[in-house]
Amino acid sequence: MRNSVNAILENYEINIKETVYSKISEKALNYGFNMGDYFSLTDAKNVIDTFSEYQEYLSMMEKYKQSAEYVTLKQALDAKVQNEHISPEELRKLRHEKKQLKHELGLLEKEYELEAFYKLFGNDSPKAITYLDVFVGTSFENMKEKIKEFTEISNVLIEDGPIFVKDLDKLKQTIHDKKEIAIESGPCLFGVDEVLMMVETKKGEKLEFDFVTEVLKYKFEDSYIEYIKRNGDSIADVYFINKKNKLDFVELEHLKAQFLLAQKLNCKMVVTIPDMSYIKSLNSFTDFLNQDLAQKVVGNFTAIAYKIADLYLHKIAEISDEYGFSNYEILHARNTELLELFYSKREVFLERKFKARKAKPENLEPIKDYVTFTAFPYYLWGITNILAFNNLREVHSISECKYIHEKKLNIFPMFYMRPLSLDNENDCYFAKQEFKIYRG
Repeated sequence: MRNSVNAILENYEINIKETVYSKISEKALNYGFNMGDYFSLTDAKNVIDTFSEYQEYLSMMEKYKQSAEYVTLKQALDAKVQNEHISPEELRKLRHEKKQLKHELGLLEKEYELEAFYKLFGNDSPKAITYLDVFVGTSFENMKEKIKEFTEISNVLIEDGPIFVKDLDKLKQTIHDKKEIAIESGPCLFGVDEVLMMVETKKGEKLEFDFVTEVLKYKFEDSYIEYIKRNGDSIADVYFINKKNKLDFVELEHLKAQFLLAQKLNCKMVVTIPDMSYIKSLNSFTDFLNQDLAQKVVGNFTAIAYKIADLYLHKIAEISDEYGFSNYEILHARNTELLELFYSKREVFLERKFKARKAKPENLEPIKDYVTFTAFPYYLWGITNILAFNNLREVHSISECKYIHEKKLNIFPMFYMRPLSLDNENDCYFAKQEFKIYRG
């Protein structure tokens, strides 16, 4: 579903002047992205701590509360003290008077709040966009104003469109207090129409599937998983065609953005290349092939996954040299030492609170990876404050990770929106190859 900030507001019949986004550029407001319809509006007062105006808002409210009217009411309330000798009738009267004073104070605070919002945003009850009613829509420009360490960062992926965050003020405080923080991030291995899966039957029929969508190329019919499960005995061969020999624009800018964030925060970083998870996804159908063919399938796909991972490893080394930043580790299938640590350290958390109980058994292992990647800086270095930088489609994995490690980690999500591809409908991940924007 194609969307933009302006389109979301139009859907709710809200004018930009009725929101906290009146200062955002037209480019950002019209930035196109393709996501589901899980966007909603909330009163800005519920999420004001996300925005750079928060400190000014607090100062204004504090000043208002020093007014003679407010002080008089507050003193009158504080004077209503219950003692042990009070009669039942006097107690009822006291409680009624306290309730009335609290009501009057509440009305006065509401009046102050409306006045503060009007001065800050030109509207006394502005709205903000949320995703899944949890993650607040903002801009990187706002983040720069709020967190000075981000001021000099320039990256089109995070600057051009909306950013969705949670606990941004807590992140600011964590940075201000000089608490140790780490970043975990990494793009997907490959997208739609980049690796094809060819299935040949013993009758000579050839079927071409897309590995990501699992369906016959460009047709939403049978998935290769269901097809192989039903027809495993009649399949003569399964092989793959790798069409990916460059990173696309989003993958490249994603890597650059996470390096810039780590550089400016002067913190450690984990770059995750999920080749191991893509390889594990073969478990969804290889058990339905004869053993020799299954081994061949795993071997051939693993070679492709490693070849694509090498594109990332090469580009990561280039970006590291360009930015002069080397305080990072890369988690991927061939880094066996880190991978073994990753698997061993996460087990206690998965045993206790892993929620994906309804997932098919053959899909569990890749899911376990995705919901624990964000925690790897904790497993590796013991760092409990983690900036989780990724695209908004990873929201469920990171939310699950936060749930699993609830009392151990402070996870600060920062989600960008994948821009539309050249087809002006899908983002680069879901677009056909001719519409992807390859850069390096």
